[in-house]
Amino acid sequence: MTKLVVLSLLSLLAYAAVASTEMQRRDAQQCRLRRISASKPSHRMRSQGGVTEIWDPEEDQFQCAGFAPMRDTIQANSLSLPKFFPAPRLVYIEQGKTTISQDRAD
Repeated sequence: MTKLVVLSLLSLLAYAAVASTEMQRRDAQQCRLRRISASKPSHRMRSQGGVTEIWDPEEDQFQCAGFAPMRDTIQANSLSLPKFFPAPRLVYIEQGKTTISQDRAD
């Protein structure tokens, strides 16, 4: 009896995982934007050294592109502490200079 229950639960979990993956794949294939539009940040956080702005990653144009934009505006003579991102990211320095360090275990 317990084997049947465990087997049923494992089957349900496998089905849910496959269905979720298939749904994400279908959503990516249906991504058809007619126009990319400028949008304003959905969250804005002020700190002593500047402002961090985050856009809503659930917006259609960001979902289709597969990224979530974020902007740090750092005041002169201020410091931005390290942040952890579990995915690759693009850093663009508009003005001034910076030191970016990346520890990698190659």
